[in-house]
Amino acid sequence: MEAIAPPPRPADLPRVHIQVFEGPLDLLLHLCRKSEVDVTSISIVAITEQYLEYLDLMKRLDLEIAGEFLAMAATLCYLKSRELLPRAPEPDEEEEGGDPRQDLILRLLEYRKYKDAADALARARVLDRDAFVRPDTAAARDSAGPAPVDASLFDLLSALRELLAERARGPAEHHVLLDPVSIRECMRFLYRGLRHAGGSATFRGLFDGCESRRQVLVTFLALLELTRLKVLRVRQDEPHGEILLDLRWEGPEESLPFGEAEIDAGGEA
Repeated sequence: MEAIAPPPRPADLPRVHIQVFEGPLDLLLHLCRKSEVDVTSISIVAITEQYLEYLDLMKRLDLEIAGEFLAMAATLCYLKSRELLPRAPEPDEEEEGGDPRQDLILRLLEYRKYKDAADALARARVLDRDAFVRPDTAAARDSAGPAPVDASLFDLLSALRELLAERARGPAEHHVLLDPVSIRECMRFLYRGLRHAGGSATFRGLFDGCESRRQVLVTFLALLELTRLKVLRVRQDEPHGEILLDLRWEGPEESLPFGEAEIDAGGEA
């Protein structure tokens, strides 16, 4: 894959509002799987800290956060305080409504069951979802292996957190004020870069030319908009594997739906 040239460097971070389709339970499951921890044995203290870090990153990116994310944050903070506070010498009477920690675990287990079933359907080829063949052809069909799946928003946020953490350990940045660059300009630049690279690139390759933290963030926002507009696909060949980008747009550049991007009027960088 060819390297993609760095996008224009913005003078300020644009404000982009993108609907978040995954919910708080998706984020909790993602954190459990990322840490390779079973749902039934999660550490409320550790999971709360990680959850709040992701929420903080979403706020810094100005992503639209539904109220249910904040409600889950409040629940986790409450459970964390219960675990950190010293216990009474005598066992308290069972709280009315049951143990909230156990209730959360049961919700996660139930949600994981349906989530895994949905993921299995998403990984199946169209032949296995919309049409069926005789069983004697199943072995040959399955030998091709599972189909890749779209990376979730939280997979992208995980990759972004790792990228920012690596850059934070590097040399200090020198910020220079530059001419304003709009998010649409950055989106068009990324589209042309991917097309020039043959239509595919890695997530990390997209940020190779970024010289500052701000440029990394604006490139990430442009990537989210391009994904939302179905101009490109973000996929993984295996769970928590390398994130790959593929162009999906087959029409002329002049008909790209960039004008439909939900960008705040005050969000030009």
